[in-house]
Amino acid sequence: MQNLKHKESRQFSRKSIKWPAIIKHSGNIFRVTTLNISEAGVLVESPIKLRIGQQVSLMIKGHHNGDKMTIYAKSQIKHVVVKLYNFQLGIEFIEMSKAARTFIAKFIEGL
Repeated sequence: MQNLKHKESRQFSRKSIKWPAIIKHSGNIFRVTTLNISEAGVLVESPIKLRIGQQVSLMIKGHHNGDKMTIYAKSQIKHVVVKLYNFQLGIEFIEMSKAARTFIAKFIEGL
């Protein structure tokens, strides 16, 4: 008999974290909060709903083990979940600095 249980497989590990962030889209800027992050993208809590496929500029104020970094990333909305009072946006990083990717990787690995 076939196992019908859905198994989620992700290429990148995720880590829960609440960091302040800002999304800029079509001249509008709004505050969001990260919920989890991976080397490939981030899930944020947002007061604004965006459409899948839209490209945005993302700025995240990251901090870990005394290190701080402002992460800038050209990004794309990959999925949207409607919640009772807000939205959750799954955002894929398209372009960011190597230093930012390294910072995220070290945070996820707990280094």
